[in-house]
Amino acid sequence: SSGINAEYGDHIHLLTPSLEDICKAISTHLPAYFEDVHCDIVECPNLTELGVCVPGLSGKNEIIDLGVLENLMLPERHHTFFDLEEVYAALNLKERAFLGCAAARHSILNNEGELIVNDNFKTKQTSSYLSHFNPKSQKPELFHYPSHKIACLSNMYATEGLPGKVVQIRARVRKQEFPFAESVRRCLKTIEENDNGVGLVGVYTLTKGKGKCHAIDVLPPMEVTAQGLMDFLPVFEVSAPITCACTMISNDKFRSYGKEHSHGFNLGIQEGGHLRNDTTPHECEYVGYFVPAYDFFQKKNPF
Repeated sequence: SSGINAEYGDHIHLLTPSLEDICKAISTHLPAYFEDVHCDIVECPNLTELGVCVPGLSGKNEIIDLGVLENLMLPERHHTFFDLEEVYAALNLKERAFLGCAAARHSILNNEGELIVNDNFKTKQTSSYLSHFNPKSQKPELFHYPSHKIACLSNMYATEGLPGKVVQIRARVRKQEFPFAESVRRCLKTIEENDNGVGLVGVYTLTKGKGKCHAIDVLPPMEVTAQGLMDFLPVFEVSAPITCACTMISNDKFRSYGKEHSHGFNLGIQEGGHLRNDTTPHECEYVGYFVPAYDFFQKKNPF
């Protein structure tokens, strides 16, 4: 029993493949997407050395999606926000950190932006970052985000963050148009069953090359479509290393957007954002650490 509150919203028990099952699927199928692939089960390196708020990914992990894309597409919904303290209490979570992707609440730093959620409730350490595109300098900026409040929507995971075994994926030289995380997600489809899906959470780094990122500078003042929203967002390059928190679910029907979602940072140059892909397919290199998440929660409206 995880002490999870079933009243919270939609709750799906995802498939429970072993690390070995996941490793085999990725080793078999990722070479269709990348020239050079190595997938192994290893002891998780200390992720705090990458700027992550937990040392590992072991223990309990839950994927948590908050809000809907319409909250960004419709001006009358821009004020929507969620408080992660309320989420923590509503799900009756204990000893967890939140990692992943969200929209920033404007009132916290007087800026819109992509939020890299990096919030450890166990140690009371908030190491989240806001990536904002500065229209004056035409450059992305990264700020520490000292709040548990997020805006509009989020794809993230709760983790006990303990040391332990993880699936390590190393991949270099991209052969197809799909980003690294989407390529991994497509491999997981090969172990889906019974109309259910595999959830994977973790941290990965683009260690070589450049990333294509976006970060919002201002919310669209008029109603837009999903494609219109994507076109509205400023896009820019960020140099490696870019370390991302990531969630993915193999089954397409479980998420209307963000089937994989990766927000990341390069703390050395204080830049980051939503990593769409790399711009350097022939010289890109990735290393990632992942574990399955067996529970998936969706809450479309705030409490």
